[in-house]
Amino acid sequence: MTHPDRPAARARRSFWEKPPVWFRALGIPVALLVTLQMSDERGPLMGAFAGAVYGSLAISLLLWDRFVLWGREHPLLDALGFGPVMFIALAFVTSLSPAVCAAIAAGTTVPFVVLKHLQRRRTPRPGTAPAARP
Repeated sequence: MTHPDRPAARARRSFWEKPPVWFRALGIPVALLVTLQMSDERGPLMGAFAGAVYGSLAISLLLWDRFVLWGREHPLLDALGFGPVMFIALAFVTSLSPAVCAAIAAGTTVPFVVLKHLQRRRTPRPGTAPAARP
């Protein structure tokens, strides 16, 4: 029986709510491989940038609970993280110049941030009452 003040506890979390540690740890070798490959193909500066971007993603995967909390507290910064990831992914997969990759990443990041902002405005935050409509 549940109490009105305490919701019923769920038996298991789904895979995407908190992936298992072994899966999250795979981010480290992926970050290393992307960094080394990017250094070989695009030079040490792009390799260092890829290492910083994907290394921070690997660390955030390991610290999943803190990362999720931080993303909820800073939704704009969380959405802006899409830009560097998109830039490195484009530079890694294509042979486009870094300037073109940056332009495409910026062009896709802006609508992504706007959509995330609109989604956040539509979704009521926990603990707040929905606004009354006139």
